[in-house]
Amino acid sequence: GARLNLTTCDELEKAIDTNCAFSNSAVEAFTKASTENNNDFTIAFWIKRVWIASQLSPEKRFLPSINFYSSLSPPRHQLTVGKSLSRHGDVRYFSSCPAPASSLFPYENVDLAPVSQEGWSFIAISREADGGVTRVVVNGEAREERNAGLATCLED
Repeated sequence: GARLNLTTCDELEKAIDTNCAFSNSAVEAFTKASTENNNDFTIAFWIKRVWIASQLSPEKRFLPSINFYSSLSPPRHQLTVGKSLSRHGDVRYFSSCPAPASSLFPYENVDLAPVSQEGWSFIAISREADGGVTRVVVNGEAREERNAGLATCLED
């Protein structure tokens, strides 16, 4: 499919769904494109604090919290951004492949670089299936986690 240039404000604005409608066709297109590209994918977005309630106690800092699902029924995470292990938050990539006996939902964790507390932050998350690498870039600062044993399997 066509790639969106996130640095062009007009192009980005045209791509935003103002009704927040859910379209399964978009999920199917994403999964198809990822499958055609060896199960690799990149998800990128801008985020900022919108009100003081966005800050987490007791630190009173803004930490993003976003969930991308591979299945809505039953609900199953594929990718999450939030506060788990790292002081600045984490990205967790969950594999939808059959889980080994030791784990119901195998995942890998990548620490986030700090996000802006006042302005916009740019976050890009990429998954490279062959190398088992999940890369996270926050405002130009890159972090990555290598886990060659965690397969990339996407559900519709």
